[in-house]
Amino acid sequence: MSHETHPPAHARSAYPGARALVVDDEMVITSMLCRSLERAGLHAGAAHSGREALERLRSGEYDVVICDLRMPDVSGRELFAQLQAELPAVTRRMIFLTGDTASGDTEDFLRRSGCRYIAKPFELREIIALVDTVLAETFGNERTTSS
Repeated sequence: MSHETHPPAHARSAYPGARALVVDDEMVITSMLCRSLERAGLHAGAAHSGREALERLRSGEYDVVICDLRMPDVSGRELFAQLQAELPAVTRRMIFLTGDTASGDTEDFLRRSGCRYIAKPFELREIIALVDTVLAETFGNERTTSS
């Protein structure tokens, strides 16, 4: 499977200017996703740990959060639980990245959370489409631009 370094020209978000936070301990992934989201018309920020993400989410507004499930200090699951207690609205705008969809625990967590997820490896256009789906559920048509 080939991996794109950026989305094709047609992979533009229907929600230009929306703010995304990418949370992953792998800097290559956060960098790639942030660049792709920005090329799609979004504003993207990165957090390289669950702890850093929690700090950023407490102090800033993000429209969507793309988060790895497995991280060393604060996992995606732990971040989700903390956000449920502190910022429950954010949990409805989370997308999880996982390479562990075969695990019963992971499958159970994803089902219970109600969050969307995408399995690694993924194609960048899939991420843009999923981000737009979450933003559509959040904003409806109020932030779309005319074609």
